[in-house]
Amino acid sequence: MRPEFLQAMQALCHTYEALFVLDEVQTGVGTTGTAWAYQQLGLEPDVVAFGKKVQLGGIMAGRRVDEVADNVFHVSSRINSTWGGGLTDMVRSRRILEIIEAEGLFDHAAKTGGYLLNELQGLADRHATLVSNARGRGLMCAIDLPDTSVRDDVITRLRGMQVLVLPCGERTIRFRPALNVTTDELKIGVRAFDEVLGRLGAASNA
Repeated sequence: MRPEFLQAMQALCHTYEALFVLDEVQTGVGTTGTAWAYQQLGLEPDVVAFGKKVQLGGIMAGRRVDEVADNVFHVSSRINSTWGGGLTDMVRSRRILEIIEAEGLFDHAAKTGGYLLNELQGLADRHATLVSNARGRGLMCAIDLPDTSVRDDVITRLRGMQVLVLPCGERTIRFRPALNVTTDELKIGVRAFDEVLGRLGAASNA
């Protein structure tokens, strides 16, 4: 989604006294190279939902929430969650965040994500008949293939080479490496990808 569209939505929410809520379950906690994706988009959300990387689901809210009478943070039983507030989950989540901070994994994700996107753009250049629309923020990257059957064939071939990637939509492959993935590990995956695409290209030209 384009930043200007999100900024327009934020302005409409403020104009009509609605809370501007963002879902960062997949994008949050460093995946895009910053703690939150909204930091790269010129946004100031009132509520942010998060999960995945911190091993639990949660929300954080700004002061505009207090403009709502009897909001969920003040009235008992107005909000609940299957896992919300579990002590074990909270302790584990805090430890994960401590490790992320100690190892500088947000900056690491931005750096290695830049490398990954550059390599994916290289694949698109070398295999222009198969790969298009390389895009991403941080380690959250994706490419498009011609159609579903080619995409699924590529995923199956990569799996046979012990490289796991995720399908998305009708013809997209998305990448979600761990925050601490190394450049050397990414090189292995890109090399396998290059080999698979090369074989497919040669077969189609035979």
